[in-house]
Amino acid sequence: MEHLLRLADSKDTLYAAALLFTVGVVLWLAWARFFHEREGLKRVPHFVMTLSVLVFFVGRYAHAATNGLDGVACVAGRHSLHVVCFSYDERVGMFWGVAALQTFISAVLVMAAVLVLVHLVRSGKSDNRMRAAGRLRRIRRPDDAGLPIADPARREGTFRLFLVASGAITLATLAWVSVSLDRVDVVRGQVAEALASVAFEQGVVETYLQEHGRLPENNKAAALPPPTELHGRDIGEIEVVKGSLLLTFGAAATGGYLAGRRMLLIAVRQGRQVQWHCVAFDMDVRYLPVRCPAAG
Repeated sequence: MEHLLRLADSKDTLYAAALLFTVGVVLWLAWARFFHEREGLKRVPHFVMTLSVLVFFVGRYAHAATNGLDGVACVAGRHSLHVVCFSYDERVGMFWGVAALQTFISAVLVMAAVLVLVHLVRSGKSDNRMRAAGRLRRIRRPDDAGLPIADPARREGTFRLFLVASGAITLATLAWVSVSLDRVDVVRGQVAEALASVAFEQGVVETYLQEHGRLPENNKAAALPPPTELHGRDIGEIEVVKGSLLLTFGAAATGGYLAGRRMLLIAVRQGRQVQWHCVAFDMDVRYLPVRCPAAG
């Protein structure tokens, strides 16, 4: 689900919406110029342009949802160059308030676009006589000017359904973000335990530097077994790469969230001492501990 949202929250979605809107405008101009006698075809460009608006609003909803997911890292206390933390992200109350407002507005816009599309499809399938009959059934009484008005009860029911659907989308999204927050905390704790389990390998690198004045190039130089034979807690492989440790998580690591993912413990020389820095190699930066236990 998260991958789909991040895909929707991309420039490709904006480009697709712009392309659909352009196609709709071209169709509208073409039929207005050359096919004006075909009344039924006039709905086609309207449908295409409304579809482009729906695609755009879906991208805005995805943007609000992914902002909430990225804000989870900030609420949990993780600050990184890979995650943009706003002032409201660091305050839990404001974070949930802003996330709820952005999600609700996005959901309302998406539902509105969907309703317009449904209306266009339904009206396209009915002829003029059926539409006239439908209008007569919805008419309750004429107003003072002699013009018919639609039944307010029907409008009120539709509006309530619209609000309920938008609210349901908002609550479901916030619940998902909340579950993600709990998951991030659990996985981050397991990653911290995994980093603590490679203290021996770190000590070997530090000892090698003190004895030789340089960092070991690989496992063999550090007198360590091959990477596939070195294991830590939830770590399947430990490879020495020019003094740094490349850690590969096992298949069952952290419940499968980090299976096969790698992170790097970079060894930075300070004289004959080593300062370690945690770097997410190809894993989500949110899963790094708030304060990396391997960092000096």
